[in-house]
Amino acid sequence: QGSFDWMNDMVTKADSIANLSVSLTDIGDSYIKTVDSNSGYDMLAMKITGSSTTTIGDGNSKAIMFAMSGLHPREYSPPELLMHWAEQLMDAYGNDADLTAMLDHTEIHLVIQSNPDGRAEAETNKPLYRRKNKNPGSDPGSCGEGDFGVDLNRNFPFRWGEGSGSSSDECAQTYRGTAPASEPEVEAIVEYCKKIFPEGQRKDDPVQQQQQAYSEESTMGIFFDVHSYGEFMIWPCKFIGYQSSL
Repeated sequence: QGSFDWMNDMVTKADSIANLSVSLTDIGDSYIKTVDSNSGYDMLAMKITGSSTTTIGDGNSKAIMFAMSGLHPREYSPPELLMHWAEQLMDAYGNDADLTAMLDHTEIHLVIQSNPDGRAEAETNKPLYRRKNKNPGSDPGSCGEGDFGVDLNRNFPFRWGEGSGSSSDECAQTYRGTAPASEPEVEAIVEYCKKIFPEGQRKDDPVQQQQQAYSEESTMGIFFDVHSYGEFMIWPCKFIGYQSSL
């Protein structure tokens, strides 16, 4: 709940900063809320941008940055990282020329708690070491208390279920769900990204065209999924196994 209170505080704080806009959008519901509207959480996206200049650049459109954290609730630090970073950007707006210009030319979209049901349990019942969401599955009670649910990181539609990186076992920590984007949290994130990233820059067949570079003229966004395990920077597409030169 603390993250949601913080987001509301940031919206209020932005009201006192000239030309800075911070807004919240309800993009969907957590699994528990889809079952009981009086429980669970709204999925909230926070948008930060500035408007102290009318000159945006080519096409008069702002660049898009999307970042999410908290898919794996037991990774406690990524939501804190995004919150501190967002507040630093806000504090710098109007005071730091570089960061002010960045916000004037960029929309930053943050989903700080991508798995709010799981995060609530991770905070109140730490020994469970919860990684997945709270979907009890087809046979509730068949998995251990900390083992049921879907690994949201393996529920996204692109190449869902391929290879050995996920499991069809409902009790496995890498259980991918019953279908691509079967979980409401993932569906909410996917649909929100479709709205904020220009349709014209999407590939007709992303699987077959995965080695085709995006045009510099039409590409205007970047997507981050922030985790705290492994100390990796994974570039698309990880499953191919190509080594980045960076």
